[in-house]
Amino acid sequence: MSGVLEGKIFSISGTLSYPRQHFMDIISKAGGTFSPTVTKKVTHLIVSNPNIQTTKTKTATKNGTKIISEEGLNELINSGNEVQVELTPSTIAPPQPTETPAEGPLSGKTIAFTGRLSKTKEEYADIITANGGTYSNTVTKKITHLIAKDVDGASDKLDKARKYGAKIVNEDFLNGLKGKQEGSLPKGNKKDAPPAVLLAHSYKSGKIDPVGWWVSEKLDGVRSYWNGSKFFSRGGNQFFPPQWFIDQMPKDHHLDGELFIGRGKFREAVSIVKSHEGGDRWHDIQFMVFDIPSSGEKPFEERIELIREVCNDIKNVTIVEQRQFTVEQSIDTLLKEIEDLGGEGLMLRQKGSKYEGKRSVTLLKVKSFKDEEAKIIGYAIEGKGRLKGTVGSLQLRNQAGVEFKCGSGLTDELRKNPPPIGSIVTYKYQELTSTNGKPRFPTFVGIAIDKTFTEKE
Repeated sequence: MSGVLEGKIFSISGTLSYPRQHFMDIISKAGGTFSPTVTKKVTHLIVSNPNIQTTKTKTATKNGTKIISEEGLNELINSGNEVQVELTPSTIAPPQPTETPAEGPLSGKTIAFTGRLSKTKEEYADIITANGGTYSNTVTKKITHLIAKDVDGASDKLDKARKYGAKIVNEDFLNGLKGKQEGSLPKGNKKDAPPAVLLAHSYKSGKIDPVGWWVSEKLDGVRSYWNGSKFFSRGGNQFFPPQWFIDQMPKDHHLDGELFIGRGKFREAVSIVKSHEGGDRWHDIQFMVFDIPSSGEKPFEERIELIREVCNDIKNVTIVEQRQFTVEQSIDTLLKEIEDLGGEGLMLRQKGSKYEGKRSVTLLKVKSFKDEEAKIIGYAIEGKGRLKGTVGSLQLRNQAGVEFKCGSGLTDELRKNPPPIGSIVTYKYQELTSTNGKPRFPTFVGIAIDKTFTEKE
């Protein structure tokens, strides 16, 4: 494909199937040039969905730049090639020695993936080939199976798989191979179990006497558990900070906390934490540590002191301030102080309590608003004025099965590029209506990457 893109200048908008560097390497190898911004010299803008308007697509349209999808780039490259190539990492990686596929339960099957799974794609690719199957980076007419975390979800890959008649299955399709033949599942490749984290109940005025309890700010970051070598969400999904971030963490203690940028910056924190290529943006992240589960049998006061010893000099770790509640104070007054500063609420911890890996009455959350998770099931296209034709509100279904609309809290960019249908999001609200149980005044908070979601049967 050398030289087929000579004279062409490309830019990228949005999130594509592979990291941006991957496409930059392909363009360069094919003789093209990459531009980080859309200038008048740019000839092509690559986007995930040409029908969605962004600042870059508007500039490209104004400049007369061609707006193409990944498939469009594929067509440009293959227009000058007798041998067709696909835009996968194999197009820029050195050729690997080929082996005769092993015979096994996956013989004759070609399998692709979509979404974040419990193992890396490399680990699953090894399992597939060890069992006689073929792994595909992309969804083509040749694939027989697409493995997805949510088989009923919505994405470009899922839509293509349905169009091509491929079977859409979950990870159990591969995990069930264990023990069928030698090498079917490499040892040590078991799914990382979700950490047993301490979860809070909601505070109800008059139910407890808070005097003597420990009070801290409830942070609007991403809940994260450090197990001595890796970071995980409370649901067991691994986070991927740069190596320099990991190297500074203690290897002989488990820590519980929040990956946090600042008050009111939850979405920015999610954007960094959920990416496998967060890079230098992790310099903005602080791991706000509020507990040390590896010493969970000790009373909370002793755990506070141990956290200070373990985490005192770590650059990207901040110890969450704890203060003991006194008779002269008022929960409502403390809550107002935090909310006036832009904080989310308060956390109350019982004096002398242990760290329990479950929801416990020894930990209480205090907030003016309630928050829950819901699944996006559709969009209402009702934007007006400058937002005409964009998403006016998200159509959501919460874990109780109640469906409702949520438009408050959506930024202009989110209205133009909303999360995909099937995504799990967090919303906050004041109370439920007595007639149909719908949340009153729901407000979008962000994508829920550290929460669990189970729909009512």
